[in-house]
Amino acid sequence: MGYLKRSTNESVGPSASILRQSIPHLGIFMKESAVVSDESGSSGDKESVSSVDKTQACTKGSKFAFTCSLIRALSNQKNPAVFFIDDLQWADPASLELVQQIAEDRDIHYRLCDICYRDDEALASQVPNMLKVMEGRGFSVQTIKLGPIERESANT
Repeated sequence: MGYLKRSTNESVGPSASILRQSIPHLGIFMKESAVVSDESGSSGDKESVSSVDKTQACTKGSKFAFTCSLIRALSNQKNPAVFFIDDLQWADPASLELVQQIAEDRDIHYRLCDICYRDDEALASQVPNMLKVMEGRGFSVQTIKLGPIERESANT
């Protein structure tokens, strides 16, 4: 657990306090950090986030860099990150961009993204286009096309 805490803190850097406040349960993967004063100068038992931390978190490259840093820190050969994303045909453009960023981040070495979508849905055209772009960039994309389940195969 010490490795995860050290790796997580190193990956997210000064944005660790934002992460701890946003997702409190991730505290088990992070070292305790010092209390940071907010803009009013007050500090207390609960960790506060300064405007400097917020700025640093938002300006590190892409808008999803923070998420990818966390995934890099938490995944390793012994504990790879596995993402199963269902019904991706309903995803908004920002969610599709996040999925693509996670799948394409070459610094996340131990991850598997399993993406499921219905190609007959109205918005599904965005997903095959995203996969074509990823394949064009040299990423392995395997497609398994499933047909409808036959009535006798369904458990009724």
